[in-house]
Amino acid sequence: PGAPERCDDVDHDCDGTAREVVATHIDPSGLVTDLTATLGAGTASAPVHHAAEPGDLQFCGGTWFVTLLASSGNYYGYDGAVLDAAGSGSVVRVPEGTNLDVYDLVLQGGSGHLNEGATVGGAVLVEEGVEYFRLARSVIRDSTADYGGGIDVLPRNPGCCLLDGVTVQGNTATYNGGGITVGAGSRLN
Repeated sequence: PGAPERCDDVDHDCDGTAREVVATHIDPSGLVTDLTATLGAGTASAPVHHAAEPGDLQFCGGTWFVTLLASSGNYYGYDGAVLDAAGSGSVVRVPEGTNLDVYDLVLQGGSGHLNEGATVGGAVLVEEGVEYFRLARSVIRDSTADYGGGIDVLPRNPGCCLLDGVTVQGNTATYNGGGITVGAGSRLN
C-alpha cells in the first residue's frame, strides 16, 4: 500500500484501481517517484514548467498542462496521454547532450522557445548538440512558432534525430516550417 502507481496494469498502491491517470518518474537505478501531484497541478491558464531528471517518464491517460525541459531517458504515453503547453513555450525542449526517446504521446498547444529574438520549436525544440532524439508513434499538433511550428531541429545536429510513425498536423509558423524545420548541418530521418 502507498507505492507509486505505474502504467503497467498492476495496482501498485493497492487502492483497487490498476490503471489511473498518473505520471511517474523511474530513475536509472529503478527508483519510482510519483509526479502526479507536481505535473497534474498545471492548468490551461498556468501550465507547469518541469525540468526532468534523467530516467523514464510515464504519463497514463489524461491531458497534462506542462512544458518539459527534457533529460536523457525514455518518455512514454499510455491511454491517449496528451502533453499540452497551453501556449506557454515548447511542449518538449531537448537540450545539448541529451539522449531521448519519446513514445505514444500527443504533444500540442506549444508556442516555441525564444532563441535569438524568434520563437522556435512550437511543440518540440531539438537544441544544438543533442546526441540522439527519437519520436515514435506520436502526434504533434496545434502548435505555433516563428520557425518550426511543430518541430524545430536547430543547426549542428548531424544524424541525431529520428521520427517513426509520427503525425504532424495543424501547426503553423510565422516565417518557415509550419510542420518541421531542420537547421543547417542537422539531419532528420
